[in-house]
Amino acid sequence: MNAQMKVPLAGYFKLVATKLDGSQRVLADWFPNLILDQGLNRMGTGAFMSCCQVGSGSTAPGNTNTALESYVAGTNTIHATTDGTAASAPYYGYKRRTYRFGLGVAEGNLSEVGVAWTTTTGNLFSRSLIKDGGGSPTTITVLADEYLDVIYELRAYAPASDTNFDVVISGTTYTFTCRASRVTDSIYWSPRDLAVGFIDTGGTKSDERAFNGSIGAITATPSGTSDTPTTITNNTYSNNSLQRDMTVVFSLDEGNLAGGISAVLMSTTIGSFQLGVSPVFNKTSVKILTLVYRVSWARHV
Repeated sequence: MNAQMKVPLAGYFKLVATKLDGSQRVLADWFPNLILDQGLNRMGTGAFMSCCQVGSGSTAPGNTNTALESYVAGTNTIHATTDGTAASAPYYGYKRRTYRFGLGVAEGNLSEVGVAWTTTTGNLFSRSLIKDGGGSPTTITVLADEYLDVIYELRAYAPASDTNFDVVISGTTYTFTCRASRVTDSIYWSPRDLAVGFIDTGGTKSDERAFNGSIGAITATPSGTSDTPTTITNNTYSNNSLQRDMTVVFSLDEGNLAGGISAVLMSTTIGSFQLGVSPVFNKTSVKILTLVYRVSWARHV
């Protein structure tokens, strides 16, 4: 069985100058960025927002950009990190990082900014011209006695509506309902700076489960008795696909729930999902159940 979930992504910047005494001035308040093609692709293979770069270019960003137009400096110093979620619809989880440039490192005039996975030029996940309060490109000035703090917030939006589809397995048509899960819990919706995949492949597999009850609201999980699978595996990412398949196997001794399996839960580095199935999977100790999930991602519109 193959089930697909799509997660839209968006990012925002804020730039602040901080002096040694702790006083601050806002250089540019929150403004959106462009997540680049190579940034979306990078999410399938590894960490993508470990660094920040600033520059002095003035050309508007394009999807195919790979570097700042005129690189000035980069940093991998993460001064602060905050995870959270929106308390009401539209629901999204966010990771907010403050990247700090040391005294004198980013001194001077700056007009572009990006998040990257290296401090040297290139390898950008996102890029933007620095914007003023009206959304127009502007130039900021960092003084010699100021740290530059670049705050970046990456959001992963939970799908607001269900996805329904049918799959034929061994001659039986199964109807699936895919729904977001635990959308107000930052553990599951704050994007992780890792290759997209299951969140607990090396752990207890407690967030990948089968249930004999119904799927819940998007703030909840399925009901009923549950069981964990034998193995969970992140399959190899296909370059430029912007999707990753993940395989769950319930062997002979797992998933043998009273009344059958009527829902499953899966949690990834960019969101958590639940799937209801009808009719139920009549999993028994003489059957192995293999489920293949697919999570995909794109720019939020």
